[in-house]
Amino acid sequence: MKVKNHILNLNRERSKGVNKVGVSLDKNERVIPFHISTLNDLRKKLANNIWKYPDVDSYYDIFADWLNIDSSRLFFTEGVSGAIRNLMELYAETTVYYDTPTYAMYDVYAKIFRLIRDDNIDNADLIFLQNPNIPYGTSYSEDEIRNICFSTDKIVALDDVYFGFNVPDYLPLIDEYDNLVIMRSFSKAFGLASIRLGYIMSQEHNIKYISNNRNGYETNLLSLQTAHYFINHEELKDEYVKEMNNGRDHLIEELDKMNVRTQGGEYGNFIFIHTDPNNADKLANQGILVRKCLNGIRLTLGPKSEMEKFIVVFRKI
Repeated sequence: MKVKNHILNLNRERSKGVNKVGVSLDKNERVIPFHISTLNDLRKKLANNIWKYPDVDSYYDIFADWLNIDSSRLFFTEGVSGAIRNLMELYAETTVYYDTPTYAMYDVYAKIFRLIRDDNIDNADLIFLQNPNIPYGTSYSEDEIRNICFSTDKIVALDDVYFGFNVPDYLPLIDEYDNLVIMRSFSKAFGLASIRLGYIMSQEHNIKYISNNRNGYETNLLSLQTAHYFINHEELKDEYVKEMNNGRDHLIEELDKMNVRTQGGEYGNFIFIHTDPNNADKLANQGILVRKCLNGIRLTLGPKSEMEKFIVVFRKI
């Protein structure tokens, strides 16, 4: 049986630990559940007509009104990861640029499409800018984004997945630069990682080209309806972001008392802590799950109550 060896040799494993016991601060997702009243209200709004194919077009108008853009400038994707895959397939022939280290799927999709990551942004067929980037929380300023868009005729894709967590809104820039694409999702600030819904925004000619490469349906009705409910109740997102910001400030204050240096946290829902990476294993033994990195640990931020749980254990070790 003939196979593509570069796909066969990826050795990807399925995500594990969905039902892990403990305080899960290792994935950049919402760390506390929604209130039961919210979930009950959401269930009342979900589809009665799930036997039909989804009417995706009507949701383009709904979400475009929410974003205050024309629906011709919007395209739904399978989270931001689906946007990354789509753009690599469409725009990159041999080379691609993205920051490293970063979200693991950049490397995976580059290998799938046999692309070489070029350290020189000027040589790349396609440019990704992570804003902010994991695990350190580095970010691009508006001037830097403008300069990169102005200096190239290649597509510049802004990974804006953490928009909502204090990140500046760069959406107006798509009016000025016809090579800028902005990628967002409902996984982070809205806390809806499981619905796997993202979206791309750009000028109409780019969206039309990207849409030509779509599947039969970009997404499903349940995901669209869930996201629709939450954009109609955006106060739920705003309340959680406020709680997370308070938790972040408390965490940094307590770590400062221990002379432990942090990095990032201004944008996004994560922070990097400069400490012995092996502390991740010690934390896990105490029921606190974080992400082990080369020179420290990455911690998902949450409300003060969850940060307190981390601090109590971290102080001991």
